[in-house]
Amino acid sequence: MKNIFLMAINTIKEVKRHKIFYALGSVVIFIVGAGVILGPLSLSEQTRLSINFSFTACHIGLIVIAVYFASTLISHEIERKTIITLFTKPISRMQFIIGKFLGLSFILLLALLFLTLFVVFIYMIYRQPVGAILFIALWGIFLEALILLAIAFFFSSFTSSFLVLVYSVLVFIIGHSANSIIFFLGKGEGDSFFKLLVSIVTRVFPNFEKLNWRAQALYQDSLVAGELLSCSIYSFSWIIFLLIITGLLFKRKQIG
Repeated sequence: MKNIFLMAINTIKEVKRHKIFYALGSVVIFIVGAGVILGPLSLSEQTRLSINFSFTACHIGLIVIAVYFASTLISHEIERKTIITLFTKPISRMQFIIGKFLGLSFILLLALLFLTLFVVFIYMIYRQPVGAILFIALWGIFLEALILLAIAFFFSSFTSSFLVLVYSVLVFIIGHSANSIIFFLGKGEGDSFFKLLVSIVTRVFPNFEKLNWRAQALYQDSLVAGELLSCSIYSFSWIIFLLIITGLLFKRKQIG
């Protein structure tokens, strides 16, 4: 446990050197600013548009952090041979993976807190009630980022950093399109084999729309507690499964 904790601390220090929060702040300000500027074009919808843009900023910011650092940190350790030095110490490859994941998860949590302040600020500007559904929607974004972080770790165990980015983006797109694809396949009369293939693919990948509660936050709708619990369990099940598979693959990876 001590080795995992030390690896997590080391990962946090490494990420801090990238000045990620300056870049994240720039992205947030740009997207939220676009919402404020475009808001008057929609007349009475200005409030909802601005709030929606603030959620989009949170979503994009966390996803970029998760995928970018997961795809580069491990590959950089391997390229610079520093990972060989780490493995000469009493630390296993599984501990290395878990430590890296926990370190980046903490960075994502800090980013989430930073972004939450922006969203609450937007709510206060437009005099909207700050209820529990707002934080639930942000929790859904955080869970999605954690799953994508685990997915990027999985790909990092056997391919290059560039392909990790490509594959992670593809999973992100499939995960948000799964419900729509299944719906349209059910309406059409196309090839049955193709329907079966696409249906399997959309079910093999995580369904990120299960965690999309931004519409409820936007319209101040409530969310059933059971759904929140089941979706959280669904998310952590994916994360644990992916980390176990990543650790097993990483044990067989030739390094050095």
